[in-house]
Amino acid sequence: MLLLASVRWGEYPTSNNQGHHGVLVVTVINESDIVAHDYLIVVHAPIRVAGKLVIYEDSRSEESGQEAYYRISFSNAMGPPLFPHSERRVLFPFKFLKSLTPLPKRERAKIDVQVFADAMPKLSAVFTPSDILELPELPSA
Repeated sequence: MLLLASVRWGEYPTSNNQGHHGVLVVTVINESDIVAHDYLIVVHAPIRVAGKLVIYEDSRSEESGQEAYYRISFSNAMGPPLFPHSERRVLFPFKFLKSLTPLPKRERAKIDVQVFADAMPKLSAVFTPSDILELPELPSA
Protein backbone atom coordinates (compact mmCIF):
# COMPACT_ATOMS: atom_id res chain seq x y z
CA MET A 1 0.00 0.00 0.00
CA LEU A 2 1.54 3.29 -1.08
CA LEU A 3 0.12 6.78 -0.96
CA LEU A 4 1.94 9.86 -2.27
CA ALA A 5 1.10 13.53 -1.86
CA SER A 6 2.14 16.74 -3.55
CA VAL A 7 1.28 20.38 -2.91
CA ARG A 8 1.27 23.53 -5.04
CA TRP A 9 -0.24 27.01 -4.97
CA GLY A 10 -2.05 28.90 -7.66
CA GLU A 11 -3.07 32.56 -7.69
CA TYR A 12 -5.89 34.08 -9.76
CA PRO A 13 -5.06 37.29 -11.70
CA THR A 14 -8.10 38.85 -10.00
CA SER A 15 -10.46 37.43 -7.41
CA ASN A 16 -12.93 34.94 -8.82
CA ASN A 17 -16.72 35.20 -8.51
CA GLN A 18 -16.57 33.75 -4.95
CA GLY A 19 -13.97 36.31 -3.93
CA HIS A 20 -11.10 33.80 -3.80
CA HIS A 21 -7.65 35.02 -4.73
CA GLY A 22 -6.00 31.63 -5.10
CA VAL A 23 -5.93 27.98 -4.17
CA LEU A 24 -3.74 25.48 -2.35
CA VAL A 25 -3.78 22.25 -4.36
CA VAL A 26 -3.10 18.93 -2.63
CA THR A 27 -2.82 15.85 -4.82
CA VAL A 28 -3.01 12.37 -3.29
CA ILE A 29 -1.93 9.41 -5.41
CA ASN A 30 -2.82 5.80 -4.63
CA GLU A 31 0.04 3.79 -6.09
CA SER A 32 -1.15 0.57 -4.47
CA ASP A 33 -3.38 -2.22 -5.77
CA ILE A 34 -5.86 -1.57 -2.95
CA VAL A 35 -8.96 0.63 -3.04
CA ALA A 36 -9.00 3.36 -0.37
CA HIS A 37 -12.73 3.44 0.39
CA ASP A 38 -12.49 6.16 3.03
CA TYR A 39 -9.75 8.75 3.23
CA LEU A 40 -9.07 12.02 5.02
CA ILE A 41 -6.57 14.74 4.13
CA VAL A 42 -5.52 17.11 6.93
CA VAL A 43 -3.36 20.14 6.13
CA HIS A 44 -1.67 22.55 8.54
CA ALA A 45 -1.03 25.57 6.33
CA PRO A 46 0.85 28.82 6.99
CA ILE A 47 -1.15 32.00 7.50
CA ARG A 48 0.83 33.69 4.71
CA VAL A 49 1.26 32.91 1.02
CA ALA A 50 4.17 34.72 -0.65
CA GLY A 51 4.30 37.07 2.36
CA LYS A 52 0.58 37.97 2.15
CA LEU A 53 -1.88 37.13 4.91
CA VAL A 54 -4.56 34.64 3.83
CA ILE A 55 -7.63 32.84 5.11
CA TYR A 56 -8.69 29.47 3.70
CA GLU A 57 -12.32 28.62 3.10
CA ASP A 58 -13.66 26.31 5.86
CA SER A 59 -10.45 26.55 7.88
CA ARG A 60 -9.87 27.09 11.53
CA SER A 61 -6.88 28.74 13.11
CA GLU A 62 -4.87 26.71 15.58
CA GLU A 63 -1.65 26.90 17.55
CA SER A 64 0.84 24.16 18.27
CA GLY A 65 4.21 24.71 19.84
CA GLN A 66 3.22 28.41 19.91
CA GLU A 67 3.13 28.49 16.09
CA ALA A 68 -0.06 29.70 14.44
CA TYR A 69 -1.45 27.97 11.34
CA TYR A 70 -4.69 27.06 9.59
CA ARG A 71 -6.13 23.57 9.80
CA ILE A 72 -7.98 22.59 6.63
CA SER A 73 -9.24 19.14 5.73
CA PHE A 74 -11.02 17.08 3.11
CA SER A 75 -12.81 13.75 3.45
CA ASN A 76 -14.36 11.72 0.67
CA ALA A 77 -17.18 10.84 3.17
CA MET A 78 -20.01 10.01 0.78
CA GLY A 79 -17.88 10.43 -2.34
CA PRO A 80 -16.05 7.96 -4.52
CA PRO A 81 -13.09 5.97 -3.20
CA LEU A 82 -9.50 6.43 -4.26
CA PHE A 83 -9.02 3.59 -6.71
CA PRO A 84 -5.70 1.79 -7.23
CA HIS A 85 -3.25 3.70 -9.42
CA SER A 86 -5.39 6.83 -9.40
CA GLU A 87 -5.13 10.29 -7.92
CA ARG A 88 -7.38 12.87 -6.32
CA ARG A 89 -6.70 16.60 -6.52
CA VAL A 90 -8.24 18.65 -3.72
CA LEU A 91 -8.51 22.44 -3.92
CA PHE A 92 -8.42 24.62 -0.81
CA PRO A 93 -9.39 28.15 -1.91
CA PHE A 94 -8.06 31.18 -0.03
CA LYS A 95 -8.59 34.92 0.16
CA PHE A 96 -5.97 37.56 0.91
CA LEU A 97 -6.42 39.54 4.12
CA LYS A 98 -5.46 43.16 4.72
CA SER A 99 -4.75 42.46 8.39
CA LEU A 100 -5.13 39.86 11.10
CA THR A 101 -5.87 40.83 14.69
CA PRO A 102 -4.18 39.80 16.83
CA LEU A 103 -1.22 38.92 14.67
CA PRO A 104 0.39 35.75 16.08
CA LYS A 105 3.86 36.03 17.58
CA ARG A 106 5.07 32.95 15.69
CA GLU A 107 3.75 31.58 12.41
CA ARG A 108 4.21 28.08 11.04
CA ALA A 109 6.61 28.25 8.12
CA LYS A 110 5.93 24.82 6.59
CA ILE A 111 2.94 22.95 5.21
CA ASP A 112 2.18 19.69 6.98
CA VAL A 113 0.00 17.17 5.13
CA GLN A 114 -1.40 13.98 6.63
CA VAL A 115 -3.46 11.44 4.72
CA PHE A 116 -5.44 8.72 6.46
CA ALA A 117 -6.89 5.96 4.25
CA ASP A 118 -8.60 2.83 5.56
CA ALA A 119 -6.02 0.35 6.89
CA MET A 120 -3.15 1.92 4.91
CA PRO A 121 -0.31 3.44 6.92
CA LYS A 122 -0.74 7.16 7.62
CA LEU A 123 1.07 9.37 5.12
CA SER A 124 2.84 12.40 6.60
CA ALA A 125 4.65 14.91 4.43
CA VAL A 126 6.14 18.33 5.09
CA PHE A 127 6.55 20.93 2.36
CA THR A 128 8.46 24.20 2.47
CA PRO A 129 6.49 27.02 0.81
CA SER A 130 9.59 28.25 -1.03
CA ASP A 131 9.92 24.80 -2.62
CA ILE A 132 6.42 24.93 -4.07
CA LEU A 133 5.79 28.64 -4.35
CA GLU A 134 5.45 29.13 -8.06
CA LEU A 135 2.08 30.92 -7.89
CA PRO A 136 1.24 30.38 -11.54
CA GLU A 137 -1.66 32.51 -12.65
CA LEU A 138 -4.87 30.53 -12.89
CA PRO A 139 -7.68 31.43 -15.25
CA SER A 140 -10.39 33.47 -13.55
CA ALA A 141 -13.22 31.21 -12.43
